[in-house]
Amino acid sequence: MLTFLGWFFVAGLSAYRYAPRNQKPVALALLLGHTAMFTLAMGIEGFYQRHWWVVFALIASSSAIARRRVCKRPNERFAESKVLHDLPEQHQY
Repeated sequence: MLTFLGWFFVAGLSAYRYAPRNQKPVALALLLGHTAMFTLAMGIEGFYQRHWWVVFALIASSSAIARRRVCKRPNERFAESKVLHDLPEQHQY
């Protein structure tokens, strides 16, 4: 059980470490939420709390996104950010 919970701490730290600067507060909030729920679970059966499962899912997905971003080559990361900023203002379909 501690290994299961520990994996989410490690994944959250990894997501925080590799997150872009503007998304670090979100990763930190997820880590703090996980810590708070872990503390709460000391007094009650915490695995029945649905909002903790949402935090688990968000930590796992943010970790996957951060790992995928790290695995990309630097020029692919630049191209991805350039495409998002250079979208045309008007679409004619």
